[in-house]
Amino acid sequence: MKISSFDPFKRLYKTQVSIGKNKKGEISANKYFTMLIHKEYGHNTKIGERSDIVIFDAEDATMINDPINLKDGQKYLTPKYIFEFGTEKSAGVLKTYKKHLENDFKKLSKSKDKGFLIHIQRRFVRARQGSGRLINNQIKLKYYEQATAEFWSNKHDSNVIPLIFYVEIGVQERNIGSKVKIFDPYENKWKRINLKSIENEIIRILTEGDKSGN
Repeated sequence: MKISSFDPFKRLYKTQVSIGKNKKGEISANKYFTMLIHKEYGHNTKIGERSDIVIFDAEDATMINDPINLKDGQKYLTPKYIFEFGTEKSAGVLKTYKKHLENDFKKLSKSKDKGFLIHIQRRFVRARQGSGRLINNQIKLKYYEQATAEFWSNKHDSNVIPLIFYVEIGVQERNIGSKVKIFDPYENKWKRINLKSIENEIIRILTEGDKSGN
């Protein structure tokens, strides 16, 4: 809401929907307005499929004639930008993680301009360095990393930009030097980053996406 074009108190966009009849019994020329950013917006595919956050093209907003579902007739608009979010809660095991990537990618690739996959996989393992529990968890993490790289090697030419992070939660049992890893879709590999560098790294990935047309 800090972006003025999305702030409903500063900027709203006219739809096709009249506010109803006026005192003369005539259809009012005044229209209902909408903001450009919405959550849980539907798709024209299977029933119940929705995206976490969408941003409409300002021109497309004028096509809306359903003020409740924000549709053009019976169809949802094609958003200019689509955002899908995920955490370890939706990817507790490798199979569900792969399914999560696939499903989100399908929805994001339908955007008019860009789709953004934002996934934060947190890890909280209270185990000492060298313990069997920690080693097994590290092996599991490697499988997740490999699955991400393999998946993205076939998707790099789309209009979807991934921001995927692995975050280690600090524990008393051992020292964790670098707590954040980020997936670089352009080099198709994982990188450890300093907490102070996260913002710059995100900007770099977004900027590279614009340069490459992805």
